[in-house]
Amino acid sequence: MKLLIKYAAVVSSITISQAYANEFYYGVAEHLFRRDYTYSEQAILKSKEICASVMRIDAPWEDVEKKKGIYHIPKKWDDVINKMVSVGIKPLLIIDYGNSLYGNGKPVTEEYTKAYAAYAYYLARHFKGRVNLYEIWNEWDTTTGGMPKGNVADYQKLVKMTYPRIKSVDKKITVITGSFSPAALDVAVGESKRNFLADYMSPEMASYTDAIAIHPYVAYRKKPYNEYSKYIDQIKYAKSLLMNVAGYKEKQLFITEMGWTTFDPRFSVSDDDQAKYILNAIKDAKEIGLNGVIIYSLKDGGKNYFNSEEGFGIFDYKWNAKKTASNLIDLCKGKSNAIKEGL
Repeated sequence: MKLLIKYAAVVSSITISQAYANEFYYGVAEHLFRRDYTYSEQAILKSKEICASVMRIDAPWEDVEKKKGIYHIPKKWDDVINKMVSVGIKPLLIIDYGNSLYGNGKPVTEEYTKAYAAYAYYLARHFKGRVNLYEIWNEWDTTTGGMPKGNVADYQKLVKMTYPRIKSVDKKITVITGSFSPAALDVAVGESKRNFLADYMSPEMASYTDAIAIHPYVAYRKKPYNEYSKYIDQIKYAKSLLMNVAGYKEKQLFITEMGWTTFDPRFSVSDDDQAKYILNAIKDAKEIGLNGVIIYSLKDGGKNYFNSEEGFGIFDYKWNAKKTASNLIDLCKGKSNAIKEGL
């Protein structure tokens, strides 16, 4: 309770100013398009319960283009998007992962890159007026999605091909790029010299993005790089890149994944600490001048305490609120203006 009171006091004192963006997105990540609609609807309502303004979800290429050049959006996708929009939640779609028609891996050849861009165009056109936030891929630098790690040059080519196709549908769409793993920010915490984000953010690429996304997790970093302060170091470093690399000063900066797991003793924190870190992480990101934060994830993936990936949720696997969700619900009920302005 002391944490809640302290945080509510801090949040209520935050007001929109010239130092911050006109709109600060606060939301959650969840996998919905491959779940049944009943689950998806409950996830959307739980997100609304914590006053989330955005939900970040995958839009798997494989599910839409099953014959080359022929696209079909499953009805469930429309139902999910329509439900989000009806309750005032903005969908953020990740255009992600491979397609068996095009090598089933990262699109790195000219043919595959064009095919991915064509899918992105179709997606943006189909959801025009309902979805205005798109993210080009997710953690290109890792094996996420079950494929080999990607390099900076290939990702830059993909973005150059895809960004104009999406913007041709609606110039008001915000196209987010980057979204690399925490390892892309190793240099910011001193864990290694790896600097994937800076390598990507050449002045030339500024013309192909509206926003940069980062994933400043510390959960899997070795001590002492797993301390909360290292989360701050990563977002400050990313912000400094935007301020200092030509062409990026007016770009937005989002955290499209961040969180702490409560599973697996090697990486976990207590429920109380998860709540403390996540609420502070949102507040600190706002104060540093970021444009939004997405919590990963809304719900625990299961109940296997020794599987860290299953414990990142702010609700448990039965939809019971963990401490983080409870605090956010309380803030939402009692400090609605603070939530809108501070989160």
